[in-house]
Amino acid sequence: MNRNNTEGEANALQLLVGILLPQDWKSFVLANFLTALGALPFGLGLAAAMLTRSFLILMLACVLGGAIFGPALSGMVDCILRSLRHCQDDWWCSYRRAWRQNWRESVAPGIVLCLFVGFLVFMGLQVFWTSGTLPLGTALCCLASALLAAILFSVFWPQLVLFRQSHLSRLRNCLLFFFPNFLRCLAAGLLQVAWWVLMLVLYPGSLLLLLFLGFWLILYWTYQILYPALNRVFQIEEKIAEEFPEQCM
Repeated sequence: MNRNNTEGEANALQLLVGILLPQDWKSFVLANFLTALGALPFGLGLAAAMLTRSFLILMLACVLGGAIFGPALSGMVDCILRSLRHCQDDWWCSYRRAWRQNWRESVAPGIVLCLFVGFLVFMGLQVFWTSGTLPLGTALCCLASALLAAILFSVFWPQLVLFRQSHLSRLRNCLLFFFPNFLRCLAAGLLQVAWWVLMLVLYPGSLLLLLFLGFWLILYWTYQILYPALNRVFQIEEKIAEEFPEQCM
């Protein structure tokens, strides 16, 4: 009886570790380096805008940094999705292919994402610097906005890297996906908000964490939650099996 209990606990622990940390985590760390490198121009520009309190620098950082970060994020998301559907491609080949195929369509969403993050951080700090504190109402508005944006971009980006559609169609699909899968979307959004709040609280120590874990780990956890519903709604594996059977081996 004790032996069976021990084996059951070991299997449960192994399952938990498999959910939290994938077997190919080393590949994700390498891909994360490239994603962090793509985020560097935006991060430096945002820091410069906050130090100088310059709206012009903020705009330049969001536009130029977002145009670089968008394609880098597409490569990371594609690597995560390939892992979840058990594709055996080399991470570098996957990242490079995703970047090459999606960089044009990733530029505008990357700019929008960085504009949102930049304005949220900049305006929040402006309020804090002016009043010496962040009012509860303002903090709640910022968190609610971040939650909605996290859900939107989490559903939008897989469509970007997997399907050839207009951005308007992707946004419409996000709305259609959200309501039938509300709890999954809410859980994924809350997880992301909690992660990035933690990164903000730990700053500047979180910079080293971002380099190794910052993007891939939270994306992996997010799509562990969302991918079953995404696959069911958008028939991801079925469509890929038809067009690219070698990716489903």
